[in-house]
Amino acid sequence: MVSIATKKFKPFTYQIYSSAPQTYFFGNCEKFFTSIPTFYITNEKSININWIETQSIDSINSPNNTGIQQIKLREFYLNSNKLDASKLDYDNKLDYKTNWEQMLIEKEFDLKIVDLDNIKNENSFDNYLYSEIYLGHLNTFLNWFEQNFPEKVENSIKNPKSDNFYSDFFKEYDKHKWNSKSLEYYKFTERYVNYIMNIESKSFENYYQPTGNKRKLAEKVLSGNNRELYLKLIDQRIKNVL
Repeated sequence: MVSIATKKFKPFTYQIYSSAPQTYFFGNCEKFFTSIPTFYITNEKSININWIETQSIDSINSPNNTGIQQIKLREFYLNSNKLDASKLDYDNKLDYKTNWEQMLIEKEFDLKIVDLDNIKNENSFDNYLYSEIYLGHLNTFLNWFEQNFPEKVENSIKNPKSDNFYSDFFKEYDKHKWNSKSLEYYKFTERYVNYIMNIESKSFENYYQPTGNKRKLAEKVLSGNNRELYLKLIDQRIKNVL
């Protein structure tokens, strides 16, 4: 992902991650990518985009269709919080299994924009969208679940084999070759590391500050392209250079 900004303005992703990482991990990517020009790098030599500034939400178009994927990406983020395909409700404490089923309906509805034949290619644009949508829904549900059902979370952490509902979320981490450019994948990686640390401490914290112990655990439990990215960023956080 590339965000275009002036020398005097640092992208929101950088500002939030460097100053308030916990907010970054719990935020919606839509808030990061709709305020400034943000693009997904493809294998095209060039693209032609008209970016039209307005007082509310900017719009883009592609006169010759070279930037059609960029338009698709922006439309996804603009509409990411506007789905009404189910009775999903994150404003109230509902039966969590019912809300889970409603979330799955929303996720499948959202995934209609993805060409699933292309998601096996880890770095493909469609796999990026798949990673953002799938893990975005999972991250949002986890935010709601952890806030509303702390007793279920605590019990699952202290007795991982007694209740699979919460622990099963994190098994998703190894089920797919997620696109390592996806912010939702990076955020879910942080959740995964956080979950393992909670299991070891037998208590719940929704975010652990970067430390040497956290880095050692991450190095042990992570794999793939995102492992090196995560370790690089945690090193920078430990050195306080971000």
